Amino acid sequence: MKKINQIIPLVIIVCCVAFKAQAQFGDLLKKVAPHVDININLNGSVTNKNEVGGDNANASTEKSGVVAQTQPEANAGSEVKVQPNNQQATPLEVQFLKYKSKAENGDPEAQYNLGKCYANGLGVEQDGAEAVKWFRKSAEQGNADGQNALGLCYVKGLGVDQDGTEAVKWFRKAAEQGNAKSQYVLGQCYATGQGVDQDEVEAVKWFRKAAEQGFADGQYNLGICYAKGQGIDKNYLEAAKWFRKAAEQGHLEAKQQEAEVKELAQVEAREQAEAKLQAEAAAKERAEYNKIAARAQAEAKERDELAARAQAEAKERDEAQEKQKAQKEARERFLDNLVLTACGVLLFTPIVLTYFSLRKK
Repeated sequence: MKKINQIIPLVIIVCCVAFKAQAQFGDLLKKVAPHVDININLNGSVTNKNEVGGDNANASTEKSGVVAQTQPEANAGSEVKVQPNNQQATPLEVQFLKYKSKAENGDPEAQYNLGKCYANGLGVEQDGAEAVKWFRKSAEQGNADGQNALGLCYVKGLGVDQDGTEAVKWFRKAAEQGNAKSQYVLGQCYATGQGVDQDEVEAVKWFRKAAEQGFADGQYNLGICYAKGQGIDKNYLEAAKWFRKAAEQGHLEAKQQEAEVKELAQVEAREQAEAKLQAEAAAKERAEYNKIAARAQAEAKERDELAARAQAEAKERDEAQEKQKAQKEARERFLDNLVLTACGVLLFTPIVLTYFSLRKK
């Protein structure tokens, strides 16, 4: 009985602790808000990742170094609740307040980070409209990350109506400042005709700009363009080069594509070698044919010259014969006329003499 009396208080304590832990765990689950990121795939479709303006699945901010943790409970006004005296603010809540203070003083980088907090529910309740508000403030001050994030909001329709044209406008502003992510997404817009007329050459231009800055997706898509001959001449070796660069950064699809295009490059190289041999053989055959044809043409020309010479000689002979014939005929006519004249003289002389003698009498 004494042992039972000692156990009962322990059981009651354990039950209380378990109940409290269960309640805290339930509250913890309610505090986790979904994270939203917008990324345009190669085929132009829009998919969700984890964070607007970021690429990491743990929703970390690139410049602040803040890592996403369990989100604290927020009130309906999207502001951080004041924690009771026995609770301390989480690192995300502290970071949110720092961003908010700087953003309200006009700091464009803080405005961009504050927009990320609102977009992903980091240290504050998720609020798309507030995210767009702060992204816009940052973008209008020329912050490339803010411009890129605002463009993504227009693509996804996060806090604003979807508008491809407006998205392209902000992507272009960021891309022209050298923002690799915007250069890549702008290339996607041109490749798929989202918010802009489709233009594969322009798509290659922006993919290359992103790729040359080491942006893996830009390198991968540039490799695709080279592999398929989209907007640029097909070149498997160049495709393999850009796939390799993307694969070295952990791009899984690029690793597979690199292996495929290397095999295609080898096949193409063999085909080109065979085509070269065939072309050389054909060229040699054409050269031999041309040589024979030239020789035949020379012989024909020589025959023609001989024939022309013979024809000229025959013509000269004919002319000489005609001349001789004409001279002969002229001589014969002269002799005939001479004979006739002589005959006439012989015939009419007695008559004339008789006539004159009779007249004298």
